[in-house]
Amino acid sequence: MLVSQDQMMTENETSMKYVIVIYDSDRMVWQTKVIVFNLRQRGVNVIALNHKEIGKTWKINLLYSGGDWYSNSFFQLESGLQIPLSEIKSIFRNYNNLPKRNPFKLTIKDNRQDHLEIFDNTIKLLQSKIIFANPLVDYPSSNNKFYGIIKATEFGFKVPSAYFGNNVEMVKKLSNNLAVKPIKSKFFKLEQSDILLYTQKFSQDEIELYKDSVSETPLTYQDYIEKMYELRITVVGDKVFATKIDSQKNPQSLVDWRQLKEGMGKYYSIYTLPKNIQDMCVAYTKSLKQYYGAIDLIRDVNGDYIFLELNSMPAWLWIEKITNQPITNEIVNLLCDPNPEILC
Repeated sequence: MLVSQDQMMTENETSMKYVIVIYDSDRMVWQTKVIVFNLRQRGVNVIALNHKEIGKTWKINLLYSGGDWYSNSFFQLESGLQIPLSEIKSIFRNYNNLPKRNPFKLTIKDNRQDHLEIFDNTIKLLQSKIIFANPLVDYPSSNNKFYGIIKATEFGFKVPSAYFGNNVEMVKKLSNNLAVKPIKSKFFKLEQSDILLYTQKFSQDEIELYKDSVSETPLTYQDYIEKMYELRITVVGDKVFATKIDSQKNPQSLVDWRQLKEGMGKYYSIYTLPKNIQDMCVAYTKSLKQYYGAIDLIRDVNGDYIFLELNSMPAWLWIEKITNQPITNEIVNLLCDPNPEILC
């Protein structure tokens, strides 16, 4: 485990509130370590739990009795420690998805499915009481990009026309130049390797040429917007950290800034986002209970800010390293002293 449970706290600390960090042992471990380290530096009681170990090294007990569930229910660790839900001040999620349920592979000893159901109910109950960075349920904002696009328009964002699917005739309703990317998974398996699928630019003529392939696989198609540069907007609570990505200055990244490789640091810089756009970003993420997230914008050749998507569990250390923006510190501030005014 990232943090051993026998060193979580001393006896005189048990009355303190806890911050729960739920992480994935296979991904983004360094981000988890940075958060745990900074919380401990502030004297915070941190419980770090591997989300794949639910039902094994930790579980949740829900009890409604005497009109109260909040104080009666608790996290239970294999060390014997019990943490009432009422003693949790915040939860930080550092993984992309809950463990997958497969009811056809359950055995009499495999009760993970039931623990996951209890876990889901707990998260729904707690959402109005504590800060989640970010929600530990499959919110539309993190797993339904089309919903995220439509939702963004409600807050005044301009968005490109988009189609999700595999109908060639529907694709033809968009502009001549298209940005094409996967709907959900950004990786595919090639032998033993995970290959990242970058956004690619296609014309309608090319769509027609490859129409047989297009009809086989649902993809995301958006009008391709000519841009001056791209923006990664990291939102933590009501704080906004904007990073400019000069993707148009390197031929590798004209379509997708993630293709920047060597010397990428020189293309990133702190950006002053207009106040009205900052407010839109905060209002949008708050409406989706995304207290920590990253919005991808572009600024088109006309000077307009165009919304592309929200990332619900983005990496931030690379931005912090290049730009020195205090993102980690703000995440820790959010977890240590959650402002009840930002709760939805």
